[in-house]
Amino acid sequence: MRLFDEFYKIVGIYDNRVELMKSIKENIKRLNKQMEMVSFFYENQYSIRDLSEKSAAFLWYAYLTDFTT
Repeated sequence: MRLFDEFYKIVGIYDNRVELMKSIKENIKRLNKQMEMVSFFYENQYSIRDLSEKSAAFLWYAYLTDFTT
């Protein structure tokens, strides 16, 4: 689709609420896995360790901020 080529932040177009929620949950799982990998490699650094403890709230904030820009 043309929208996907023009706007890289678009991950899908949904007209069904259930499918939208499923996609959001899958994205959250993927982001949490990425954060686990980051925290594993940098577990001794305070900022990353603190971030991993609050990863869900941070990821939602980052995701929504990215989504609205």
